[in-house]
Amino acid sequence: MIYLDYSATTPVDPEVAKHLAKVASSIYANPNSMHRLGEEARKAIEQATNHIKDILHIVNHQIVYTSGATEANNLAIFGYCHQHQSHGKHIIVSPYEHSSTIACFSTLELQGFEVDMLGVKPDGLIDLDELKSLLREDTIFVSIAKVNSETGITQDLHAIREVIKPYPWIALHSDMTQAIGKIEPDFHDVDLASFSAHKFYGLKGIGALMIRDGITIQPQIVGGKSLTNLRSGTPATPLILSLSYALERAYLHDEKKRARVHSLHDLLITELQKMPHV
Repeated sequence: MIYLDYSATTPVDPEVAKHLAKVASSIYANPNSMHRLGEEARKAIEQATNHIKDILHIVNHQIVYTSGATEANNLAIFGYCHQHQSHGKHIIVSPYEHSSTIACFSTLELQGFEVDMLGVKPDGLIDLDELKSLLREDTIFVSIAKVNSETGITQDLHAIREVIKPYPWIALHSDMTQAIGKIEPDFHDVDLASFSAHKFYGLKGIGALMIRDGITIQPQIVGGKSLTNLRSGTPATPLILSLSYALERAYLHDEKKRARVHSLHDLLITELQKMPHV
């Protein structure tokens, strides 16, 4: 079998697997512990976090590590909407979101929130004029994925932010799971962004939510302070360190890899067009 389902998940980079095995056996203390080994584990996570920020050019966002993009989406959506529902309960979503986003909005509807689904233009981009018309004084949240996993449609988050800008209390969330590791996403325009390591040759079970400084959300997993008050539990140190390493390798020789992908894309389209009924 020739495996082509890379949008669903990628195989683990052998070098990332080696790195995981190494750090799992050498940095095993609980980063929440106050003894020396715990402090070393916490320092290793801090270094990995700074490395991720450097790779993604993140300046004004904190990183909350999660079990993957699904948890990150849940934390972003429920966390923000529950925290800010006193301002309003109107939220907006695109029709091309992952099920982990749509399910959150469906649940919020049952909790009394009002959800508007945006229309799209023939090219798959959301209709900015419709977005503008839907914005209200009680709108608090807009969620639009950067890249769609099935069609590859890439939304213009800067243009979306410009529409939202007159409403500074509205948070813009973007599921960047299909973008990070493949393109260089710009976090300048988003308040919350989620992703998962297994989309760029990392391990399953580790992802992250990036939260702009000044954005407040309610934690969804409670039980005491960990790396952050926003997610309790013993941090998965080896997975966090492997995420940083996988991301580094994903952007290694980035321009060369991107050129190869474009070449394969053009070849595929050219050959498919030669076939009847395609």
